[in-house]
Amino acid sequence: LNFEELLYKNNSFEQGLSNWLTYPLDYTNIDVVDDYFYEGSQSLKMGPSDDTSITSGAVYQHTESLDSKIGQTIVTSGYLMSPEEDFLTGDNYGKLYIDFKDVDQVVLLTVSSNSINSDSLSSSWHYMEASGIIPEGTSHATIRVDYTQGSDLDSGTIYYDKINSFVDNVDLITDIDAGDASDLTLSVSVNDATLLVDPDSDTG
Repeated sequence: LNFEELLYKNNSFEQGLSNWLTYPLDYTNIDVVDDYFYEGSQSLKMGPSDDTSITSGAVYQHTESLDSKIGQTIVTSGYLMSPEEDFLTGDNYGKLYIDFKDVDQVVLLTVSSNSINSDSLSSSWHYMEASGIIPEGTSHATIRVDYTQGSDLDSGTIYYDKINSFVDNVDLITDIDAGDASDLTLSVSVNDATLLVDPDSDTG
């Protein structure tokens, strides 16, 4: 497959949280720092919220319209790390997610990567990837990184960096000659639309 870049502006957080949104808005312990990074000189740092009633937080971007991409594949990838000095404990974990939404912000499908958790190797950058086929009815997608809190007693910090997302831009059309089913012809058409980030889209 050939892939066209779908996101990101500021994918390695070199401009802080510019172009990124957070959820919920009152989630604490989200910051862009320079003590650890996979690429560039900064990364996103997330930990448990100071408000123990909040069990997860997200930093995300929206895509523009995916109407012309139905049936194609989005791949989102990134690097996650939990440092030895503040390693994840208990059931706390981090993941990458893709939420496919319709025009009313209803989630049609959610796919996620594997998680970084207390069983992962500390102080090591782990490559994570989530992918999904864009379902019928999709208006746009939300690409997010999450931190999930297991219990009030669980702790730990996760760093996120080099968050990329791509959509395949090749449609394969198969035509079979009715006179000879063994004569298989493949024609390839490339979508020329460029999808950009819309940081002002509604959250869902």
